[in-house]
Parts: sequence; structure tokens; C-alpha cells
Amino acid sequence: MHKAQNMEAFYKDLLSHLPYALAVVHTDGLISYTNKAFAQLFSTENETINQLCGQALGCTYFNKASTEEQIFRCAHCEIKKIIALAEKGQTVKNRLFNKNLNIHGETKLHLLSVSSVILSNNRLLMIFDDQSDSGREALKYSEGTL
Repeated sequence: MHKAQNMEAFYKDLLSHLPYALAVVHTDGLISYTNKAFAQLFSTENETINQLCGQALGCTYFNKASTEEQIFRCAHCEIKKIIALAEKGQTVKNRLFNKNLNIHGETKLHLLSVSSVILSNNRLLMIFDDQSDSGREALKYSEGTL
């Protein structure tokens, strides 16, 4: 039992300190884990656990759209498509797409690269990399604090 607890602590510490923005997302879109790089990249000072992915990422449609538009936009979201692929047992490597995000108080178009790894219990690990200039600047700015 003690060895299992040590391994769990080791993996949590490892994930927490990786320089890649990571999130464990359930197939219903709820987030159960994010690391420090995720918080810095997406400027999430607020707790992201049990938030929907759009809310945690700062998706402009999540907070500003009507409920009907939000449902429509979420259904066509590339992140939701990656989650749907995971439900079918498929992983994704470096899928590139543009997404309007409100990061650091500014709404901009970001070029995201997302990969996914299927975990157990209807969860997947999503790895985010912002390929846009503003995303690179956010990570460059925070390099010393990762």
C-alpha cells in the first residue's frame, strides 16, 4: 500500500512539473486535473477542476454566447471531436486548429496543437501547445516559474 502511494505521489509530481500544458478530461467534458503549465498557458488563476473544458480554456463561446449558440459551438469544437474519438478508442497526435480564446484578459485567435492519450474510467490526457505567437510568449514569460 505504501509503495502504491509513493508511486502515485511521484506521478502527480512528474505531471505537475512537465513543461507541457496537461489536462485530464472526462468524456463528458469535465476536467479532473490540470498542471502548472496549463494554468500558466491558459491564465487560469481559478480552480479548473470540475469545470467544462471550454470554461477552463477561456473559450469565448462558453462565457459570452447564448445557451443555444454555446451548444452549437461546443458540438462543432475540435476539442469535443478529440473527446469523441477517445470514446471510440482513438488517440490524437498534434491536431492543429484555430480557436478564439480569452487568455490573460485578451480575446485572440490561437493556433492550438492538441494530442490525447486514453486513460481508464472514461478519461483522457490532453496535451495542449499554443503554436501562435501569443501562446509562445505566455510560455516564454512563465518559463522561470514552471
